[in-house]
Amino acid sequence: VLELHKVTLEKGDLFFQYTDGINEAANAAGDQFGTGRIEKILKASGKKKPETIMTSMTSNLEAFTGRKVMKDGPTELSDDIAMIAFRRVR
Repeated sequence: VLELHKVTLEKGDLFFQYTDGINEAANAAGDQFGTGRIEKILKASGKKKPETIMTSMTSNLEAFTGRKVMKDGPTELSDDIAMIAFRRVR
């Protein structure tokens, strides 16, 4: 079921959306990356550019899982991932 939501972004606001392959990515102990880590990374990113935030998310995901998340090509994670980030500038 597809649900539609309307979000109003103010100047400087960040929109970040991701698939469950990110928050469900697990490390060797079986612990999941989780939404808490995602929120922490986003809060620490402040007003950085969206591409910088996605690079940071990828780096943190690689460090947590011990697996490569490649920009171009297949991922070593057990599930596919997708992210989109943009910031309202006007």
